[in-house]
Amino acid sequence: MIFNKQNTNRKFYGLVFYIFILFYLLYGTPAAPDTAQANKLFEQGVINYRNAIYSNAYQIFQSLLSLPEPNPYLTSAYLMSAKTAEKLGNYDKAESYAKYLIAQYPQSRYVADCHFLLGTLNLNKELLPESLEQFALTIEFSRSDTLTLKSSQIADVILNRGIKPEKIESLENSYPWKKADEYIQLWLAQSYLQQGNIAKSDSVINAIKLKNPHSQILIKAKTINDKNRNNRVRIGVILPVTGYFSTEAKDMLRGMALALHQNSFNDKIEVVVADSKGNIVDAVNTATDLLKEDISLVIGELEDNISSALAGLTSQKNMPLLVPLATNNGIAAIGNSTFQTNNDLNTRGAALAEFACNNMQMKTFATIAPADEYGNAITDAFTKKVDQLGGTIIAQKWYYPGSNDLKRQFDAIREAGFRYSFRDSLTKYGLEITPARIDSFYNALNYFIKEESDDDEGLIESTDIEVNSIDGLFMPVYEEELSIIAPQMALSNIVTKPLGGGFWLNEKQLRIQRNYINGAIFVTSYFISETDPKYRLFTNQFREYTSTSPGKMSLYGYNIMNLIIQAVKAGYTNSRDIVSYLEKVNNYECIGGKISFIQNNRVNSAVNIIQFQDGNLYKIN
Repeated sequence: MIFNKQNTNRKFYGLVFYIFILFYLLYGTPAAPDTAQANKLFEQGVINYRNAIYSNAYQIFQSLLSLPEPNPYLTSAYLMSAKTAEKLGNYDKAESYAKYLIAQYPQSRYVADCHFLLGTLNLNKELLPESLEQFALTIEFSRSDTLTLKSSQIADVILNRGIKPEKIESLENSYPWKKADEYIQLWLAQSYLQQGNIAKSDSVINAIKLKNPHSQILIKAKTINDKNRNNRVRIGVILPVTGYFSTEAKDMLRGMALALHQNSFNDKIEVVVADSKGNIVDAVNTATDLLKEDISLVIGELEDNISSALAGLTSQKNMPLLVPLATNNGIAAIGNSTFQTNNDLNTRGAALAEFACNNMQMKTFATIAPADEYGNAITDAFTKKVDQLGGTIIAQKWYYPGSNDLKRQFDAIREAGFRYSFRDSLTKYGLEITPARIDSFYNALNYFIKEESDDDEGLIESTDIEVNSIDGLFMPVYEEELSIIAPQMALSNIVTKPLGGGFWLNEKQLRIQRNYINGAIFVTSYFISETDPKYRLFTNQFREYTSTSPGKMSLYGYNIMNLIIQAVKAGYTNSRDIVSYLEKVNNYECIGGKISFIQNNRVNSAVNIIQFQDGNLYKIN
């Protein structure tokens, strides 16, 4: 066995020291603490903290807190207990110690450090206004230029993520600020500038100048003004930050932030985030306010109906709109500057039909789909393209979403398959194809099968007789319905290639049903392989930057922001130029797919055709 001597010694001495502390607390009973001993304890705690031995450090600082008064290291121990608890991931305890120190020892020199820690904790919880307030309080009580500068820099990061002027005005009136007053005024000016309200921004900065013409803040204010006015392309993002899909919205924003973080061109782009709250009224009101500002492009929203409303509003202002997620048909057609980065249902249905006919050489098809807006739209697109390419739709059947018994639909498809076989027989023998002759063939064979059956079962009921006249069966069902439809398709003994829509992208569900739908082919907007080197690199970078794991929405945000960065790099910075750039986008490579608007009416035409074979998924187009 191999021992790490350094780690072994560290653990040994840590254990000895912990035993010493315990012995001291149990048997040491002086009326007042030994200052030298308290100093030694504190130094040992700091050494452990700096060496990232946080558990030992925490125990030592706890022992300092238990010493009787007067205790020269009491406030120091509270601060270090808070900081160590934060390192150990015990955020509630860290917050409790910091707040206790502030409340009980308001004159302590560590008050500013506690506010800084509280600001960091709030920032991690996405509580941006609360975090900004804590960094303002840090500046107010700070006795260190370094801590003041660090707080100011973090405040700038928070402001760039979008804080409305009303929030900063409320902060300004919440406390009799002295030292932090000019910083808060500067933040207010920045917030107005982000909203495109240059007049109010100038007014605030002029007020600072009149109050203190020699303030160093004015140097920073001028730099920010010049940078924002002359160089930045401002992108409005409308998402349900506090709505039902707030988790997905924040995931998308993190993806956008990573793309900007990785690009040296990020100082040319400013993102202004607006909250739709997940409903049309708030989305329209938010977009109306946003369009009053100096914005070059809008991105939004996650839901189809809200995205449609935004498309109508932005088209009136000739403002380009990138719709990241919606799949409904016709959204891009609302305005000449609206683009759908996700495929719509027309595109998906037609692309699958084209692949089946041209690449798989399929000629005959049947469909079974949910009788709702989604099922109708994608099935219509599929069947229209089959017709255009000379294929034949033998049968179309529908069901209400949530149905558990689809026997009637599969029986009808079996009958249609048999009848189509009789058409082939008539053609083979050079006979004229008429409904009467087909009926005659069908009725005769059906009668014969019933006569031979012990249970009086005809062609439809005798599922031991296979139907092999249908090349492909298109079933754009929802993922929760795969477990219902796959076994019933197999039971119907229709020998065909299963075809599906985007909801089939559920590897776990597919593997459960693999005996029934092995070889199935379906269409989806994106496809990620866990072994893809690009995706693995993205995942590692995302986790490192955000301390969270990426979801599906983070990829959409990352891909879209990188597309915008490419446009700005190419010199397309105003609304008209950005529209011109997007119209020419052709097979732009993304993680998980491509974006291509050219020749498809501003709808992404690049789809992924996926095959499920022997328990694995493969991209085959």
